[in-house]
Amino acid sequence: MGTQNLVKVIDPLNIFLFFVAEGILAWLFNLPETLAVTFSILFFVTITLYHPVNGFSYIILATPFFLGAGVRPWFWLTEFHVYFLIVTGFIYIFSLLKRKIFPHKGLLLLILISSLLSLPLDLKELYYEFWVFTPQRIFELWLSGHEWSVINYFREVTDVASGVALFWLAVQVVPTAGRQWPERILFATLLSITTISTIGILYHYDILMKYPENWSYASLSLVGDSEGAPTAFSYNRQYLAQYLLIFLPASIWLVTGRGRGVVERIIGLILTGPVLLCLFLSGQRSVLISIIAIIAVCYLVWRWSVQDDKKPVGSLVGTGVSLLIIALFIAFVSRLGDKLSLDRLTSDLRFPLWDTAISMFSVSPALGVGPGRFHRLFSEFYTGEPSFLIDISSGTAHSYYFQTLAEKGFVGLAIFTVFALTILCGALRSAKILGDSKTDCLATIFGLSVFIWLILGLTNNIAHVRVLGIWFWIASGLVIALGFPCEKILRHTARWNVVIGLVLALLFSWQVHLVQSRPISEKMQPGLYNWESRADGSHVRWTGRRAAFYLQREGNRLIIPLSFPAPGSVGSQTVTIRYGDKSATATLEGPSFKEIIIDAGKENGQVLTIENSTLFNPAKSGLSADNRDLGVLMGETRWE
Repeated sequence: MGTQNLVKVIDPLNIFLFFVAEGILAWLFNLPETLAVTFSILFFVTITLYHPVNGFSYIILATPFFLGAGVRPWFWLTEFHVYFLIVTGFIYIFSLLKRKIFPHKGLLLLILISSLLSLPLDLKELYYEFWVFTPQRIFELWLSGHEWSVINYFREVTDVASGVALFWLAVQVVPTAGRQWPERILFATLLSITTISTIGILYHYDILMKYPENWSYASLSLVGDSEGAPTAFSYNRQYLAQYLLIFLPASIWLVTGRGRGVVERIIGLILTGPVLLCLFLSGQRSVLISIIAIIAVCYLVWRWSVQDDKKPVGSLVGTGVSLLIIALFIAFVSRLGDKLSLDRLTSDLRFPLWDTAISMFSVSPALGVGPGRFHRLFSEFYTGEPSFLIDISSGTAHSYYFQTLAEKGFVGLAIFTVFALTILCGALRSAKILGDSKTDCLATIFGLSVFIWLILGLTNNIAHVRVLGIWFWIASGLVIALGFPCEKILRHTARWNVVIGLVLALLFSWQVHLVQSRPISEKMQPGLYNWESRADGSHVRWTGRRAAFYLQREGNRLIIPLSFPAPGSVGSQTVTIRYGDKSATATLEGPSFKEIIIDAGKENGQVLTIENSTLFNPAKSGLSADNRDLGVLMGETRWE
């Protein structure tokens, strides 16, 4: 590696200082969101073009600013960061690097292929979504990861593909960044989690002013508090706690690393203090579980890897015991003590979610109900008390493993588990090889972060937060890049490739059969807005340019009341309606409803489609503040 490459690598600490400076300027001078975001984009693009590892530094240090669902404002920046880094990174690899390494190719390709083959059970509805939505709207649904849309299947698959790309990219470019970069990114990360935790604590104790009336600033939440716990800039306390736990190994590295002086260890403990306080204020059982797991794993790895029993362990064990005492004390004097009661544990809302995930798995045990489909299909598979649905957030299964089992089946979960175990094996092997050396085993530190991610996945679908899902792949790549991988255990002959291919083909055939045999859901309704109540007690709803929904046959003739209450300047509306193989066309003008009659045909149920010749926007027409693009107003259908 030449000196020129090292010059291009920017110290991660400087990237951290950029975020601090931009935040202070935005706060002091009330910078417009667009201006602040533009500065960030230009900075990211510049440093990433300089060297791909700078892009990794930026994405890692920007993680606390995107702790929320993809529908939040400005969260599209995460996808921009990821795909810009992937494109520029692979250009760098194939144009400048002589030696190209792609470890675990077979396993990672299996992860990607199995995701593709896990066709959504409601795949039939995809045709109507593509028919209804414009290309721009389809892209918006993909970008936001909209869980109700079948298009979310493609989002989940591309998330896996981008994760694999980031893994391979990290393996390739991190070794070109010099030996100091891993340590510098750990130190910058420690400063970042300490700063974020401090801001969260200041918010929590009302030292900093909160802005609950504001949605956010750029990608940041400005509320600062959730359910009586600090959130800093995240959108709930759980996301913040998961972020802090995943990056907690950065403090372990500084406090317990080899060759540390007393001053360095004290600084590490001081920086870790706000992080621990913020974690325990979150009042979550996962914090206690994770910290106990961290202490146990650190001790066991040390005992296994270090052969010289005379080596002092005071720093490691002392720190671990201190963390455990603090965790247990705060757990039982705060609201977490109540959460550990038997009643709370047995009535946890996760159990009906996991039961529903198992129900989905039982329908398609091999390849699941499709990536990203848990939320959409939840009500169809839920078998618990109907009243309990009110208290359940069915967006995720609240377990990465149960959700993977439901959406990708046994095949998807098994392949992911094997990959995760190989990463942990590499981290342990690295610890063993470097156990008696004076060199910090950085691969093991990043492996510990992967381990914490996997532990949190037991009771949270941690990949639901895109930036945390990204970190799993980056950290896994860092373990391989900095350590001694265990890839040899996965070697197999060409015959096995044929066998695996045949098995996947058979399973895919069965998945296609399940898709074909499943009827279109009555909940499918792309292109339709929500029902609205009128003064006379009737209900109406608007369509877009196109709309489609499933309608069960209940008579011989279907009557559909439609109107077009647009201003005269818009003109008339020509609407075409199809129900099965029957169709009707009508011209609408004015607010009066016109009843369109269609023969039902012989089928028990069909998809009704509506296609309009024009759209109007009430806000642009000066009628109201409604900024929707509207087609026709539809009343309640009836049968004769």
